[in-house]
Amino acid sequence: MILPSESAYAAAALYIAATHGQKLWQCAPRMAIISPKEETGKTRLMEIIEALCYKPFKTGNSTPAALFRSITPDPPTILHDEVDSIFSSTRHPTPGAEELRGFYNAGFSRGEQFWRCLPSGDPAPFNTFAMAVLCSIHDLPRTLMSRSVVVRMRRKSEATKLESLRVSKLKERSAKLRGELTKWVRTIPADFPEPEMPVFNRAADVWEPLIAVADHAGGEWPERARLAAKELTEAKIENSIMPDDLKLLSDIRDVWPADEPRIHTRDLLVRLNQESDLGWSTYERGGELGPMLLAKLLQPYEIKSTQVRIGSDNRQGFYRATFDEAWSSYLVGPS
Repeated sequence: MILPSESAYAAAALYIAATHGQKLWQCAPRMAIISPKEETGKTRLMEIIEALCYKPFKTGNSTPAALFRSITPDPPTILHDEVDSIFSSTRHPTPGAEELRGFYNAGFSRGEQFWRCLPSGDPAPFNTFAMAVLCSIHDLPRTLMSRSVVVRMRRKSEATKLESLRVSKLKERSAKLRGELTKWVRTIPADFPEPEMPVFNRAADVWEPLIAVADHAGGEWPERARLAAKELTEAKIENSIMPDDLKLLSDIRDVWPADEPRIHTRDLLVRLNQESDLGWSTYERGGELGPMLLAKLLQPYEIKSTQVRIGSDNRQGFYRATFDEAWSSYLVGPS
């Protein structure tokens, strides 16, 4: 198959290898395989990853409960195809969409637990730490994109000829290699030295397992891995740049659960500011986004706060319906 760049090839190979060492990592990066259209090879790439990764757990229609229960102390590699069918609508959200997004967000960091109610009604913590490959026609929610190695697929030209790849043959050939990968990656010492990173902050967390694998391999791999980290991170940033007011509109859609028809301004600001990767916690002269600047940024969309009653609490806030037209008019892709 054809990937869009040499960096994409390096990232895919290193990601596959890193899944065999999940017990070593403090962060479990996601791999987001993104395409603007069908027939770009994204599902075929997932099939190759499935054949070679550690303990593949493939899903396209599993319930959130099934995913929660798939995570063990020796976690699988989750492969979620057509995830855009879940994160595709704000007006008619797919049941479980918010729960799945929370699952994939929480599962990035070791030790972070996700609380769910048991059938008895009692809350219980679930471990969610596991690497995950997510295939989508559109960009994922911003909080997931920030936790991902992003590979943007494109269609091959008609002049490009490729040898046919049968999945059954691929699985036969890959069984031995998968076992060898597990043995090799587990020769990385638990106290491996912290690698020198070409990227920073969350991006460094995302790429550290891949860079650690590359450093262990030696040869050309340390240089290839760092070049891939830099190029793919820069590409992800370039593809996500948008005006502040439009970014705010998008981020509000991401942090506002689809099943909540109203929200107080105070609570909306808490949700925006607590997601440090979104940038709002340091947006206003190094401090958190406040109500006055929030109102100013929403002015172009004629969205204004009003008195909103939630239970017995009556204060300034917003109704979700006032955002629907702006979201559908100005934003493309999933919430």
